[in-house]
Formats: sequence, structure tokens, C-alpha cells
Amino acid sequence: MQGDGAAIAAADTTFDWVWCADTLHHFDDPVAAVREFLRVLRPGGGLYVKESQVLPALFLPGYPELERQLQRAEVQFHQPEAGPRSFQERRQRTLEAMHAAGLTAVQVRTYLVQRQAPLDAATRAYLQEVVFARNWGPRLRGFLDAEAWAQRTVLCDPASPQALLHRPDYYCIYPFTLFVATRPR
Repeated sequence: MQGDGAAIAAADTTFDWVWCADTLHHFDDPVAAVREFLRVLRPGGGLYVKESQVLPALFLPGYPELERQLQRAEVQFHQPEAGPRSFQERRQRTLEAMHAAGLTAVQVRTYLVQRQAPLDAATRAYLQEVVFARNWGPRLRGFLDAEAWAQRTVLCDPASPQALLHRPDYYCIYPFTLFVATRPR
């Protein structure tokens, strides 16, 4: 079922579980969203909220300052949508939102997805197209100084002989966090 997560078109206590993946931080009022999830959960049903990058990912091993600059640029780029709290801050407040919605027993677990060269085609495509070209692509150029943009281009552009994805020692670490709760009976 797909629809508006803040106004789910279902009767009370309809579902055995609710899965919310990488979207709670986009809600203007995440507490109200969690309450809506609870409304449609049967007593004893499970709520699963997955948020990527509650902890920062590592995509540029050996270049921590550039990676921090790119992450700050992403925060600035998303500020008009995110408002006064960055998406990363919102992700890190998931547990707070769940508690404010009335859940007290929430389990939090963080998992790491690790990849290293040689990369399979799907991983290479994701890193190149989603992380380097879209997330860290031209949309961030205005938020970086010329030196940082040039370094990003050398390391992330697939046409560059120094592109990280060409290196035999490349690796990345991508964290995601799962927040799990049960609707009280």
C-alpha cells in the first residue's frame, strides 16, 4: 500500500506491521507521522523505521576534510526543504520522535554496509550515479569553493584517471539505523 504517511487511508488497527524507510526525516511533523503509524497498527504490531546515515557514511576514504565539506554542502542544499533542522539532525532525532509519540520501548540498531574493490556493477553504478553524480554533483557546486570542487571532480568523475572508483584499494562504509517498536496492547 502506498499513500500519504501522515494520513494513511486505512482503518484503525489494520496492519500487523508498518515499515517506514528513509522518509520519516522528510515529514514536517515526525511525531504526528509516528502517531499515524501507530493508529493503523494492531496492538502488538511492529513499527520499523529505517533511516540511512544517522551516522555519516564514508565514501571518500583518505579524504575526510573533503567529505565533510561535501556533507556540509548537502545540508546547505537541502536547507530550504529541511528548514531549521537538517535532514541529518532529523534522522538523529528519530528516537526522540518515537518517544514523543508515546513509544517507550524502542530498540535501536545500526548496521554497516561495507563494499570494497573490485566493486560489482550495481555497487559501482550506485556510487557513481547516486552518490557522486547526483548527491555530490553540480547541484552542490555553488556551496563549495573552487579548490574543493576541483578535488571532488578529480576523485569522483569517472573520466578522471585519479577517480576513486578506479582504485584497487577503494572501499566505502554506509550505515543505516533501524528503530523498532511494538504498539502497546
